Amino acid sequence: MATEARTTGLDLKVERIRAGLLVKDVAEQMGISPSRLSRIEVDEPVTDRMLRRYRDALERCRTFSTSKTVS
Repeated sequence: MATEARTTGLDLKVERIRAGLLVKDVAEQMGISPSRLSRIEVDEPVTDRMLRRYRDALERCRTFSTSKTVS
């Protein structure tokens, strides 16, 4: 029986930490509170919509921090 691995909140937290980003910065990009983001990072599994929103926010944070460093 094949099972599809779902992305968990912990997977997202690991992505954020590897990117060197803070909860408050990702939460700001998502338009939510840092405490809400922390709750998302412990949910199992996350919804497809939340996964897209989270990863989009990570990318915006990476782009923003890169552009600040270049300036």
